[in-house]
Amino acid sequence: MSKEGMEVLARMTDSKIQIRDIVDRWILISYDLPHSEAGDKARQEFLTAAKAIGACRHTDSCYLLPDSPDAQSLALSLAKTEGGEVIVWGNAQPLQKAEEITANYDAALRPILKNISERLDRMNYYSRKNHQKRVIQMIPKTQRLLRNVEAAIHRRGSEVLAIWLELLKQRYAQI
Repeated sequence: MSKEGMEVLARMTDSKIQIRDIVDRWILISYDLPHSEAGDKARQEFLTAAKAIGACRHTDSCYLLPDSPDAQSLALSLAKTEGGEVIVWGNAQPLQKAEEITANYDAALRPILKNISERLDRMNYYSRKNHQKRVIQMIPKTQRLLRNVEAAIHRRGSEVLAIWLELLKQRYAQI
């Protein structure tokens, strides 16, 4: 499907999406935070927010994120932690590595989409077996997973991942 075709599909499904061939602007955030109440809280908040905007773990305490105001804000929030140290590298990889980085980024999103698909399979099974209480229990986490991966896919702009996500959202709506 072409970029134009994907944009038409997005308008038809009332989805807001930007389509790009590859992500070519990345930042690498590395941090060292103390194991204190404030440090642990900042670390957890960072990990939750970073995952929602499509971060890929590079190594312990080091994450690769698409360069965006959200990613820059996360780095600034981490830097406010008393006793911590944060280092941010802009243009984390040379542009000739952009395709490889993008492939790794997309590969990190695929297991999340697969997990959502498996959850939807279980929800569908429970629904067919008239276990509605179990379906209802699964809704909040499934919605959160869909919302978070949608934000990551939106920032990435991958046509294939966006189509997969739209199919999952349609399946979820049918349950």
